[in-house]
Amino acid sequence: MFSRYDTVAASAEQYKETVALVRARLISTRSLPLPAADLDWIETTLGVFFTSGPGIDYYGSNTVNAVRPSYRQLMTARDFSGVSQGFLATEEGFRFVKDLHTRNLIDPVVGDFGGPSAMRRVGDYVRGHSDVVYAIYGSNVGAYLTSQQTRAFCRNLESLPAASPSCFIDSHGRRSLQSKLRTCPSDTI
Repeated sequence: MFSRYDTVAASAEQYKETVALVRARLISTRSLPLPAADLDWIETTLGVFFTSGPGIDYYGSNTVNAVRPSYRQLMTARDFSGVSQGFLATEEGFRFVKDLHTRNLIDPVVGDFGGPSAMRRVGDYVRGHSDVVYAIYGSNVGAYLTSQQTRAFCRNLESLPAASPSCFIDSHGRRSLQSKLRTCPSDTI
């Protein structure tokens, strides 16, 4: 798919239409009101995707001495057995993720994971829908937390209504949530 679209130029008109559609959809979602500043950040993010396309990476224009895989590289990477595991690798994988999105079962959370409300509100939301969390993606959040925030983050993770088993995914890889919790400071949980 990526190769097929390599020669297709980005469309400024399509970008403007997409921004308008996203704004309209988010503004009309009464259960998740977003302040104007958040809508502006979403537009900025869409702009970066418009400019960089699948070549986008985590660091953007920043100069860093780090491995910088692009979105395209991440989505087309193969595991140790040579199999592509990205959700775009197969029609079945794409349909699975699309179905989760359609049913609002993938919920991005932006907030202070070591704070008193972001993760706790996720837990409250999930419990309010009589459901459980199957996977948590924590990115590289651990690198930014102080010792005190790490303890709070671990308590927040522990408070989630998690499935058994559930997994925790971060910059260190994928593991069970229980395994992640075992790495928490012993005075946390």
